[in-house]
Amino acid sequence: MTIAVKVPLCAIVGRYQLFLKMLNDAGIGKKEPIGFFYVLFNPWVQGDEVFLPTEEEREEYVLNDTGLILYGHEQIRNSRPWDFGQFEEDILDITLYLLDQSLDLKRDPDGELLKRSGALHVSRTLCAMVNHHNENTVFVGSWIGGFINSVVPSRWNGSVQVLRSWRQNGPVPFGQCWVSAGVLCTMLRCLGIPTRLVTIFDAARRTDAQFYSTRFFFENGIFTTQWFPSVWNFHTLIEVWIRRKELNRLNSDWQVLDTDSGDSSRVINRLGPASLRAIRDGDVELDYDTAFLFAELNCQICEQIDLSKRNAYTNIHSAGQFVGTKALGALAIVDVTDAHKYPEGTQNARDILTKARNTMLRKPSLMSSSRDLVKNPSIRVPKPDFTGSFEQGQPSRVGEDVDTTLSLKNTNDEAKVIQVNLAVYTMAYTKIPLKEIVKESLSISLGPDEEKKIPYTIKYSQYRNGISNDNLIQFVAVCFDNKEGSLLTHSVATLLNPPLLIKVCGNPIFNVPLPVEILFSNPLEEDVANCHLVVEGSGLLRKPVALCLPIVKSKQTSVTKVNLLPYRAGPRILLANFNSDKFHDIKAYQEITIPPLHIN
Repeated sequence: MTIAVKVPLCAIVGRYQLFLKMLNDAGIGKKEPIGFFYVLFNPWVQGDEVFLPTEEEREEYVLNDTGLILYGHEQIRNSRPWDFGQFEEDILDITLYLLDQSLDLKRDPDGELLKRSGALHVSRTLCAMVNHHNENTVFVGSWIGGFINSVVPSRWNGSVQVLRSWRQNGPVPFGQCWVSAGVLCTMLRCLGIPTRLVTIFDAARRTDAQFYSTRFFFENGIFTTQWFPSVWNFHTLIEVWIRRKELNRLNSDWQVLDTDSGDSSRVINRLGPASLRAIRDGDVELDYDTAFLFAELNCQICEQIDLSKRNAYTNIHSAGQFVGTKALGALAIVDVTDAHKYPEGTQNARDILTKARNTMLRKPSLMSSSRDLVKNPSIRVPKPDFTGSFEQGQPSRVGEDVDTTLSLKNTNDEAKVIQVNLAVYTMAYTKIPLKEIVKESLSISLGPDEEKKIPYTIKYSQYRNGISNDNLIQFVAVCFDNKEGSLLTHSVATLLNPPLLIKVCGNPIFNVPLPVEILFSNPLEEDVANCHLVVEGSGLLRKPVALCLPIVKSKQTSVTKVNLLPYRAGPRILLANFNSDKFHDIKAYQEITIPPLHIN
């Protein structure tokens, strides 16, 4: 007997129990449970609010269980795969259980359940449940270290282990923006909502109500930590494809969510979903949290010296210098900046910013928690008659010296002396300074129209104990001439990890052990100790393989053998993470295609 259950588009998503009642001739019968079924959103049905028009998009934004995490900074952008694992056997149940723990449900139990027929409400609810500012959420957040006896955020390779750990033990230490965004993407895809990860480079995290954000430096070039950094090297959001009936047709496509609002004053912390088109067009009065998300992409970034005691010239530029996401059907970055904002310097960009600022003057409560982080932003330091900039060479690997060049040019026909306050320090991706490497002053004489290039080398021994998992070194120069001219310039060097290699040692066959080798070569003149390797991948390993490895001697190669057991056909991604006392979270991945099982 075949039983067909027809589900209306307005049905509440969730797990249902199915009963069968068979009646005798007298009309008497007993109801018996015969099983369970799930109701999800359906992007293949044209009437559904999450309907996507093309199969290629549905394959990518719903069915693909591998994504890309983008990281780095605006000049050098990198990516690595992320295992969403939305089809793993317990992920849907964990997602629905998480919905049942939501803060919305506690506040309004009956009303919240009825709202679960809407993708907008479900995505907004789950966004709050991965925001570390809220109670009983998936993550404990940390951006300033303190990861002892916990998982460093950069160590995660996917969402499955995070969600399982939360289900067993409660909030998971630790997560940061790309981890929480990846986990939220997993949950929304498993519910049938088309979702993608999007990364903003030079993302504004604190602004005032007129969309200004300031970074403060001391006169010696060191970035001050008096305020949490207002601009991050990158920040990861997610976008969901939802038709919003309350908005016009143009605003009913991608909706933006931020899993880290950074605003602990809210009753429930979350940002979005806000219409992507509304963000681009400066319609900051539209729900939800459009003003905050507009600011992350469009605010004007200012830089100030020593909290206004003495200032220096620097360019004001907008946030969101690059916005990227994963390409359809490929492990590649695609530029989607133009879909999020108008090109910097164009009349459209200026008009949109003016429009948004005028709206904020009329409705300042749209960003009630914003702070006055800019002192007289319209007062600009005059441009000096000399220029300065750092020139970075080819990226160095961890363990190598780092070379940079400070280029100074006198654009005047009179000689001058430039005092350079140089600072070099390791840095987190949030631009928090970690360990000071160099702080010194130089005096450079320049003849009329003369240019000088001052090379500078940072030895491995200078940064080896201060480099973080982000592998970033910040160079800052605060320059003053003898005629009140001033300039601030800075640059970031991104260090590369040595390669981690994956070698497949057999032919992939469904449900047949497949040996692989993980190879790490130590390039240093010293041993590498405290070595740990984690290998995982949905469809290839049901649980991660975590191994403690022996010391890797100088210039030697470690080879680790792992047996996979493929249990899902199709293209799969194997991920590996190597960590040690000298190298942090070296990543590797290998694409493996598992042929389908043929039954005779």
